[in-house]
Amino acid sequence: MAINIKDKETDAKARELAKMTNKSITQAISYALDLALSSIKKENAIEEKYKLVSEICNRFKVHMKGRKMTSTDHAEILYDEMGLP
Repeated sequence: MAINIKDKETDAKARELAKMTNKSITQAISYALDLALSSIKKENAIEEKYKLVSEICNRFKVHMKGRKMTSTDHAEILYDEMGLP
């Protein structure tokens, strides 16, 4: 399969990356694509974790609605007499 790069700037970047990494142009493009895909997948994973944590927080807010707890109450629940969890 072939890819035809018609943009001069993109072609120059591919050649520069190939030269800097001592790879063929194909290998350099594959390398760049692997890095880009990895970065995007990490960003997506972070976004998914954020959504999950937000959902948990929202469920907790609903569960705690109408309940009054002070910071002292939290301390009694979370820590022992030595201040350890």
